[in-house]
Amino acid sequence: MARFNVYLPDSLAGRFKEYALMKKQQGEEINLSQILQGALQAEIDRAERLMAGHPDLDTLVDVAALRARFDQHRQNLYRAGYEIGAKQANRLDYAQYRYCESVGWDVEKVGKNIPDQQARDELFDIALPEGDMADQQQRGPDAPPRSWDDNPEFVGVMLVMEEGFVAAVRQAWELIQGAGPETSKRTKKA
Repeated sequence: MARFNVYLPDSLAGRFKEYALMKKQQGEEINLSQILQGALQAEIDRAERLMAGHPDLDTLVDVAALRARFDQHRQNLYRAGYEIGAKQANRLDYAQYRYCESVGWDVEKVGKNIPDQQARDELFDIALPEGDMADQQQRGPDAPPRSWDDNPEFVGVMLVMEEGFVAAVRQAWELIQGAGPETSKRTKKA
C-alpha cells in the first residue's frame, strides 16, 4: 500500500480532533486513513464521470444539505438506540454481557440476539416505517419475536440504532470491569 503525507490547516486538524473525540465518547473509532481514502476516491470518481461526459452531480444534488440531513437522522437513530441500550444494560445478566464481549461487540450478532423482548420492541417501534403501524397493532402478546429481517426496508435504520444500543451496553460493561471513571474511586479506597 502506498504512503502519502497529508498536511491539514490547524483549524481543520482541530475540528477533526474534536470530531474524533466526540465519536470516541460514543464508542466509535475514527480512522483518518479511511476517511481520506473515501474522499480521494469520491473526487477521482467525480473527475472520471466528468471526463466520460456525465453531468457533475454536485450541480444537480445539494450534497451538503443531503449530508447534513443524513447526519442528523443518523445521530437521532444512534441516540435512540443508545438510550434503549443504557436501559437494557441494567437488565442484562453476566452471561449476556460475556456473550456480547465474546462476539467482539459485533453489532449484527448482538443486535440479532437482544435477549430482552421489551428492548427489541422499543427498537422496532422507533425503526418501523409509519406504514407498518398496522403490523404493530395486529401483533398480540403471543406473537413470535420480530426480526429486523422481516422488513428489509428498515435494515439500515436498525443497524444504526443497534450501533448505539451496543455502544451503551459495551460502555456499561467497561464501567463494570473498571475501565471507566469508577476505577480511580476503587483504587483510592484500597
